[in-house]
Amino acid sequence: MPRWVHILTIACWLTGLAAAGVSSGPARSDFNLRAGILINGIDAKDEGDRPVTVGSGGAGREKSVVRGMLLSALLPGLGEIYADGTRGYVSGAVMAATDVFSVWQYFTNNGKGDDWKQDYQRFARAHYDRDSLGAYIRGTIAVYSGTEALGRCRPGPTYDADACSVQVDASFPLSKKNDDDFYLQIGTEDRYIFGWDDWNTEGIENPEVKWTGWNPGDPIPVDFQSRSARRVEYQGMRDHADDFYSKADRYAWVMVIGRVISIVDTAILVKLRNRDLAGVGTNPRLSLKVDLLGRPDFRMAVKVRF
Repeated sequence: MPRWVHILTIACWLTGLAAAGVSSGPARSDFNLRAGILINGIDAKDEGDRPVTVGSGGAGREKSVVRGMLLSALLPGLGEIYADGTRGYVSGAVMAATDVFSVWQYFTNNGKGDDWKQDYQRFARAHYDRDSLGAYIRGTIAVYSGTEALGRCRPGPTYDADACSVQVDASFPLSKKNDDDFYLQIGTEDRYIFGWDDWNTEGIENPEVKWTGWNPGDPIPVDFQSRSARRVEYQGMRDHADDFYSKADRYAWVMVIGRVISIVDTAILVKLRNRDLAGVGTNPRLSLKVDLLGRPDFRMAVKVRF
């Protein structure tokens, strides 16, 4: 899963926890009231353009859009429940259940991927030997290919053990450490097949001919590419791990997208609730006025409320 997805999800949780943990003292009440006045001050007017007193349209107090959005960032659904109303509880329960299920599936699949990863790494340590790889390169590929890239590995006056090791590492740059690159190379790149303990040349006709003219940039001969059952088994184990990691990534995206949707939904629900309390909710959002006044001209005004 991309690291930024982890960071974004954790940031949402921490921000929501911080918002939920703030006490509801006088300073917080003042902030919420100011936020409510700012929102409704633009549109909380009756048909005569007279300001409507905040809270005059119904019982209860205005709720903070910011706090609702932060609660949704902590857990999708909390913001909808905080916004109140039947729709808030219904949609909030659905959003929360979806997120909890996604979190469970993410950690479950990620854990299974880790288990398979540990299995294929143990398998590789037990059945792959980089010394066997080096021995085949020095004793066969360097001898029969004739490439100058491995010239210091061929028997004769030009042989030099240290220089040969350098040439082998340059021609077959297998990762030195047992890190992710090492496990990827031995499973996906054919040139490293010679390190598997069940690889052999039995059944291959004239291997010396097949290596003639070979250069490090060329693919290895076709006959050598699939002669290790260990490697095939290892590849299957890696595929299982990748499948579980892919599933975990998909559920991580559900978690992120669910928070975005919940934040937007909460902002809308809280704003609509505050409009109802201010007595604006009963007014039409779109009004059409026609003014004739006995005049020959025709005038029309359109008022849109947001």
